[in-house]
Amino acid sequence: MHAGTHDGIPVLTFTSPWQPETVALQRPSARYLAMIGAGLREAHGWDADRVVEYLRGRPGIAEHWDEADLHCALLGGAGL
Repeated sequence: MHAGTHDGIPVLTFTSPWQPETVALQRPSARYLAMIGAGLREAHGWDADRVVEYLRGRPGIAEHWDEADLHCALLGGAGL
């Protein structure tokens, strides 16, 4: 869905017809986690340890990522 524009850039989102609790969560990619981590550092001023602490408790991450691999992903280990 096109939610509008911000500074001339389209803002997009997506929806689904199913309930979130009915879907098996998949392992997010290292690249995706690095992007989320960069946003948390920029928005909140968190260091890598704080980002890892936060992400480790999130559904879909907690079940698929350990602390060491999360640290590696946040440092750009896209090959994980």
